[in-house]
Amino acid sequence: DRLDISGNYVRIVDYKTGSHENTAKTLGDLFKRNDSHAGYYFQTFLYSLATKRSKRTQLPIKPVLFYTAKAGKRDYDPTLTIDKTKVEDICAYEQEFEEQLKELIKEIFSKDKPFAKTSNTKYCEYCDYRKMCGR
Repeated sequence: DRLDISGNYVRIVDYKTGSHENTAKTLGDLFKRNDSHAGYYFQTFLYSLATKRSKRTQLPIKPVLFYTAKAGKRDYDPTLTIDKTKVEDICAYEQEFEEQLKELIKEIFSKDKPFAKTSNTKYCEYCDYRKMCGR
């Protein structure tokens, strides 16, 4: 991951080795737990928001997932899209993303909702905490 200042915006680049799409139907899709790639978009949005909040730049902040497997294609554009609209600046999504993030954090720390292991053990393969939960 890196901060790339080029032109009239700051590009937050998250490099991936796969070849998935850089699109989500809604911002809420970034918070889906049953979609293994939603986390990629979520992570890049979170990095973008953190960069904006750091006040390191006043330029628009553009989240990008750069899939190395697609990089050689002439028409490849790594810009994330929400409902077929390119995310050219995190500001347009900041408020909604932050609201959903707060709800997620509230749910994580809720005493009314006990911790439950994921039913998809594929997520556990590279998890640093799998021994702690017995996976």
